[in-house]
Amino acid sequence: HHVPQVYLRNFASADDTIAVWDKKSKKVFSTGVNAVGAERDFYTLDKLDDPYLWEHMYSTGIEPLMSKVIPSVISRVNILLQNGTTVISATEKAQLALIMVIQMLRGKQCREYERKIYQNELPNIVEQARQILGEFTEQEKELVKAFSEDEFYFKRSAMDAALNQERITRYAKVLCTRAFVLFYLCGKFEFLTSDSPVMFFNIKTGDSTPFAHGLLRLDTYVCYPLSPKLLLCAVHPSSTFYALIKSDCRLIKLNSDSDNLDLAEAMNRMQASQSYRQTYAKSEDTLRRFILK
Repeated sequence: HHVPQVYLRNFASADDTIAVWDKKSKKVFSTGVNAVGAERDFYTLDKLDDPYLWEHMYSTGIEPLMSKVIPSVISRVNILLQNGTTVISATEKAQLALIMVIQMLRGKQCREYERKIYQNELPNIVEQARQILGEFTEQEKELVKAFSEDEFYFKRSAMDAALNQERITRYAKVLCTRAFVLFYLCGKFEFLTSDSPVMFFNIKTGDSTPFAHGLLRLDTYVCYPLSPKLLLCAVHPSSTFYALIKSDCRLIKLNSDSDNLDLAEAMNRMQASQSYRQTYAKSEDTLRRFILK
């Protein structure tokens, strides 16, 4: 699973099924949580002593944290809480930032982005090596060929990038400098999520193209749906929006039966637009209402 089941179950029905809109087939259907956000051998590296090392790092490291922190936050947010109530602690904020960064680095969108970089840069690296070392031997030529044709070498480089502790820590610390605002939806309306749930977008243009918006920019917002009713949004503390709300780690309630839902609807449109292939909801009706709009 490149989107963990412990996360997806927050959007599942009582029978552990989740509603799916598939971009490619243009169909809405329901299926088991274990059947979505997954790809066979996505993290498998056959040439390692432990082919499942990458997968084990997630299953024993970040996923137990996700299964503890996210449900805890969801459980304490309800309709009776007042606007402006602090709902996550400083420790939880740091944990959520870590979860978001790792999810971003482990997903399909990031894998494809890394693949493009790998394919573009490998010829340059090979040429630089040739200039330094001279003409390759036959054995070295075979190795160069393997780097360009054998999926293992690309996946190994992707694993090293995804599990780089210094990189993860740096990104999480930058994300933590932002204000974390929790939007809670009262009423019938629901937030969607996707196979690329951590969404970066430009608040001025509404563009949510993956990897097009830098984390340091004031107009870049980062959103992560925690449940059908709860959306975490990280905003720059110097942004106009934060100046209006001043609500780091606090709750903002939206009544979907009476309030203007432009914000919630925009979040859902962008979430679906920037997904890799699939958008998820608790019910098929929610997805169909969204598609028909």
